[in-house]
Amino acid sequence: MKRLIPLILETLDRGLTRANPLVAAALWHLRHPTRRGLLKACAALPLLFVLYVLILIPFTPGIGDIRKAKIEQPARILSADGKLLAEFKPSNREWVKLKDISPNVVNALIATEDHRFYQHFGLDWRRTASAALHTFSGDRQGGSTITQQLARNLYPDEIGRAPTLTRKLKEAITAFKIEALYTKDEILETYLNTVPFLYNAYGIEMAARTYFDKSASELNVLESATLAGMLKGNSYYNPVLNPERALQRRNTVLGQMVKFGKLTPAAYETFRKKPLRIDFERQTEPPGPAPHFAQQLRKWLAAWADRNDYNIYSDGLVVRTTIDSRLQTMASQTVNLQGNQLQGLANASDV
Repeated sequence: MKRLIPLILETLDRGLTRANPLVAAALWHLRHPTRRGLLKACAALPLLFVLYVLILIPFTPGIGDIRKAKIEQPARILSADGKLLAEFKPSNREWVKLKDISPNVVNALIATEDHRFYQHFGLDWRRTASAALHTFSGDRQGGSTITQQLARNLYPDEIGRAPTLTRKLKEAITAFKIEALYTKDEILETYLNTVPFLYNAYGIEMAARTYFDKSASELNVLESATLAGMLKGNSYYNPVLNPERALQRRNTVLGQMVKFGKLTPAAYETFRKKPLRIDFERQTEPPGPAPHFAQQLRKWLAAWADRNDYNIYSDGLVVRTTIDSRLQTMASQTVNLQGNQLQGLANASDV
């Protein structure tokens, strides 16, 4: 209550007091407390809270933006002969359908991050209340659902990451919008394809390749639990730099899977003794047949898109260029051949 009142006062004092006598009276009683006045002010708090939520709604992502998020349509650069020269993606990510992701990943994710995922509509009230009680008692805990985490991952600028009431409300509002537009499977698919996993790996497919040298469809229970465990803190539970922490966290995830019926106790006893077995390799984006040209074109297209209200990552823009991919390939081969010859001469001169 003590934290809520100053926030409400600061937000509403400028215009709402003139427009709504009840709000003005509540604010006056909060500043000049009497027993009767304080009771009136407390009775008005739910109205103040609702008004504050209504104020925040225009400052959250719009329905159109949320619809686009689940359809990745990066700008495509084509050569004069119709060959793909480049795709402008926001990060090193390859989108995969939910059906192409191992069920072990989904089981580990839901058991650890949001075991009532299929029962709520964006906000788990029981978990939120429990997290709030622990936080107020000095033991800070997170209470975000998978949908709330997705809202934060998709719109970090609009929602922010500061531990404030305003951020949590904006996150919750956006989560409700996502639940209204997406099916549960679409939420899971979008979340698993956008969550970061360090080393410029975004999404479960790149994470599987980076840490285990396989596709997301091939991840076993142990590998899925390791990646799901990273979501609590990528750097802290980094299996490459902090293998002991990652192992402990993996076993915690396995324990959650047992708790919610996704793993048998006997299997847990076997799995928890297994090592991590990381097969780490950084994933790099392929340069494409005309990398320097594509880089310059990306800068131009980004500026053009900003001026014309387009998004180069999601609006499906197609740019047809005058470059012939066959001539470009021949030119690149010639440059590489000449470069190798010159390098050979330079090496010989050093002997």
